[in-house]
Amino acid sequence: MTHKEPNQIVSALFKKYKTLDQEKDAAKYDWKAQEKLKEELAKITKVVGAVEVMSKLNILKLIRMQCSLRFLQEHKFYRPFADACDDITNK
Repeated sequence: MTHKEPNQIVSALFKKYKTLDQEKDAAKYDWKAQEKLKEELAKITKVVGAVEVMSKLNILKLIRMQCSLRFLQEHKFYRPFADACDDITNK
Protein backbone atom coordinates (compact mmCIF):
# COMPACT_ATOMS: atom_id res chain seq x y z
CA MET A 1 0.00 0.00 0.00
CA THR A 2 1.44 3.37 -1.00
CA HIS A 3 1.27 6.52 1.12
CA LYS A 4 -1.53 7.94 -1.04
CA GLU A 5 -3.83 4.94 -0.83
CA PRO A 6 -5.15 5.40 2.74
CA ASN A 7 -6.01 9.02 1.93
CA GLN A 8 -7.77 8.02 -1.28
CA ILE A 9 -9.70 5.26 0.47
CA VAL A 10 -10.86 7.52 3.30
CA SER A 11 -11.90 10.24 0.83
CA ALA A 12 -13.92 7.72 -1.20
CA LEU A 13 -15.55 6.32 1.93
CA PHE A 14 -16.39 9.84 3.10
CA LYS A 15 -18.20 10.50 -0.19
CA LYS A 16 -20.25 7.34 0.37
CA TYR A 17 -20.95 8.46 3.94
CA LYS A 18 -22.14 11.91 2.81
CA THR A 19 -24.45 10.29 0.25
CA LEU A 20 -25.95 8.04 2.93
CA ASP A 21 -26.18 10.93 5.39
CA GLN A 22 -28.35 12.96 3.00
CA GLU A 23 -31.27 10.53 3.28
CA LYS A 24 -33.51 11.67 6.13
CA ASP A 25 -36.33 9.14 5.71
CA ALA A 26 -35.53 6.00 7.73
CA ALA A 27 -37.75 3.88 5.49
CA LYS A 28 -35.64 4.80 2.43
CA TYR A 29 -32.27 4.68 4.20
CA ASP A 30 -29.90 2.03 2.82
CA TRP A 31 -28.95 0.14 5.99
CA LYS A 32 -27.04 -2.53 4.07
CA ALA A 33 -24.84 0.11 2.46
CA GLN A 34 -24.19 1.57 5.90
CA GLU A 35 -23.09 -1.81 7.27
CA LYS A 36 -20.76 -2.30 4.31
CA LEU A 37 -19.34 1.19 4.82
CA LYS A 38 -18.75 0.45 8.50
CA GLU A 39 -16.86 -2.73 7.60
CA GLU A 40 -14.66 -0.88 5.11
CA LEU A 41 -13.94 1.89 7.63
CA ALA A 42 -12.97 -0.67 10.25
CA LYS A 43 -10.61 -2.36 7.78
CA ILE A 44 -8.78 0.84 6.78
CA THR A 45 -8.44 1.91 10.41
CA LYS A 46 -6.88 -1.42 11.37
CA VAL A 47 -4.28 -1.38 8.56
CA VAL A 48 -0.90 -1.02 10.22
CA GLY A 49 0.69 2.29 9.29
CA ALA A 50 -2.35 3.72 7.51
CA VAL A 51 -3.07 6.40 10.11
CA GLU A 52 0.56 7.56 10.15
CA VAL A 53 0.44 8.56 6.47
CA MET A 54 -3.06 10.09 6.44
CA SER A 55 -3.46 13.81 5.98
CA LYS A 56 -5.02 15.88 8.75
CA LEU A 57 -8.16 16.33 6.65
CA ASN A 58 -8.62 12.59 6.17
CA ILE A 59 -8.01 11.90 9.86
CA LEU A 60 -10.76 14.42 10.65
CA LYS A 61 -13.04 12.73 8.10
CA LEU A 62 -12.35 9.37 9.73
CA ILE A 63 -13.12 10.76 13.19
CA ARG A 64 -16.32 12.39 11.87
CA MET A 65 -17.52 9.07 10.48
CA GLN A 66 -16.63 7.29 13.74
CA CYS A 67 -18.70 9.83 15.68
CA SER A 68 -21.72 9.16 13.50
CA LEU A 69 -21.44 5.48 12.59
CA ARG A 70 -19.54 4.03 15.57
CA PHE A 71 -17.88 1.49 13.30
CA LEU A 72 -15.34 0.53 16.00
CA GLN A 73 -15.40 0.53 19.77
CA GLU A 74 -13.63 3.62 21.12
CA HIS A 75 -10.66 1.76 22.59
CA LYS A 76 -10.09 -0.03 19.28
CA PHE A 77 -10.56 3.12 17.20
CA TYR A 78 -8.09 5.30 19.08
CA ARG A 79 -5.33 2.67 19.37
CA PRO A 80 -3.96 3.30 15.82
CA PHE A 81 -3.85 7.03 16.60
CA ALA A 82 -1.84 6.39 19.76
CA ASP A 83 0.54 4.16 17.80
CA ALA A 84 0.89 6.85 15.12
CA CYS A 85 1.67 9.45 17.79
CA ASP A 86 4.34 7.18 19.30
CA ASP A 87 5.81 6.51 15.85
CA ILE A 88 5.93 10.18 14.90
CA THR A 89 7.29 11.48 18.22
CA ASN A 90 9.98 8.81 18.54
CA LYS A 91 11.73 9.78 15.30
